[in-house]
Amino acid sequence: MREEQVARIKVYAEWLANGLDAGFRDAAEILSLPAVEWNRWLAAHPEAATLHTLQAMLHAATNDARALSIAELVLTHAARISLPEDAEPVRRLLHAHAWRLQGSSLRDGGDLHGALQAYERSIEAFRVPPLFPAQVEAVEREAAEVRQELEKEAATHALVGRLLEETPVHGWQSLAGREELHDPDVLGELSRQFQVRVHQSPLDALAVTQLGVAIASRLAAETSPRVRHRLADAWKDHATALRMLARYEESLAAFDRAEQMLPRSEELARANLAIGRGTALQEAGRLDEAMSLLGGCRAVFEKYGDRRGLLFCGISEGALLHRMERYLEACDTYRALLPLAEDGGDLDALASIHNNIGYSAVELGDFALAERHLSEAVRRFGAIERPLHVARAELARGRLMIRKGLFERSIEHLHGVREVFLRHNLVEEAGLCGLDVVEAHLAAGARIEAEAFARQIVREFTAARLNARAITALLYLSEAIAARNASGTTVRDVHRFIRSLRANPESEFVAAS
Repeated sequence: MREEQVARIKVYAEWLANGLDAGFRDAAEILSLPAVEWNRWLAAHPEAATLHTLQAMLHAATNDARALSIAELVLTHAARISLPEDAEPVRRLLHAHAWRLQGSSLRDGGDLHGALQAYERSIEAFRVPPLFPAQVEAVEREAAEVRQELEKEAATHALVGRLLEETPVHGWQSLAGREELHDPDVLGELSRQFQVRVHQSPLDALAVTQLGVAIASRLAAETSPRVRHRLADAWKDHATALRMLARYEESLAAFDRAEQMLPRSEELARANLAIGRGTALQEAGRLDEAMSLLGGCRAVFEKYGDRRGLLFCGISEGALLHRMERYLEACDTYRALLPLAEDGGDLDALASIHNNIGYSAVELGDFALAERHLSEAVRRFGAIERPLHVARAELARGRLMIRKGLFERSIEHLHGVREVFLRHNLVEEAGLCGLDVVEAHLAAGARIEAEAFARQIVREFTAARLNARAITALLYLSEAIAARNASGTTVRDVHRFIRSLRANPESEFVAAS
């Protein structure tokens, strides 16, 4: 049996050697392109779609930062190539090497579960005759290391979860003094805890990130790439939490700290970080800066073939177009992203895209398109338990009802949305929603109700100690309604002004003539 295996291996080796020169030439041409273009190139050059080319791609992966994209390309195309019957095991060996490469790449990127799954598939492939015991042993050793890392991850999850549960939210930051939490893996778990809370309770999410950056400060002297990525993630999460609370200058400063953690050579990590910065710049009203930043990000994601990065870059571009009131372009951008989100199985992104199409369609006056996509957004956000996102989609549906003249129905609907925002202590967002209620009352001719509700928003803003200039604008609106000088346009002017204060908190309200 052993002699038979050796003979077969020689056959496979000879088969692989025959054609490798052409394979290396084709691989070099493919690798000279951005990864996003690799599939198109192979489709245009079917003669290059050979196992020899894919084998050469794997050889090059050792020194290429796009190793994960190389592994994915090999796994996709190796199954499609026709082979002589005697050479069929070469395909399995190519798969085995590609799965191992995928496992190593996912492990480096922090996806331990994905890495373990890839390693296990590699082991299975290597074990099929011809047997390569050294290869099997090496991959089994790597898989065992990942299992140990997963066990430690589970223990860290239990420790951090227990401490957060036992400690009041206002005391979470003090946990940074505990020695057992001075571990990069704790930062990874805190990032997970942040993701759990960010859509449920932004203030709790901020408290988690405050603990994260406090621990990160204690680990700042660490220099290993893995730790530096953890530190960057801690600051990125903190920046995101601040952005969601409209604290934009602090958010951008936190993004600066996150960038400082990463070397210039980490193009992909820095591009992912820049997507978050771009969102903060958009919300702060710095639209030209955001547009320039997103263009650079897209080029990096195309270079690495990062489909998830391209997806989120596209979502950010669509949001920017919406802010620039280029609603038709925004809709087209979002709709082009739906297949990418569906193929990637990203349920959160898919729900967000439907929601964003709905918002832009409302502004376009395409009510059928808006209703279809907003209903889908509500359904999908509900399925993944995103109550604030559901509320924001329902807010857009309320505005749609106003545009359609369904005033009483919109008022009842928007009151329910406001209650969600108030339960989460998002007073400003509840107030902006309340202005839609005021507009609906005015459109229905109910001026007394409109004035009373405008004054209620004033009381809420005052109690929450929000920007005095916002309160001044709301008082102006209340008085204008009482004097019968207010219209829907007046309400929308006040709405735009209050939103603009997030970027320019020192602005003065100037009533439109």
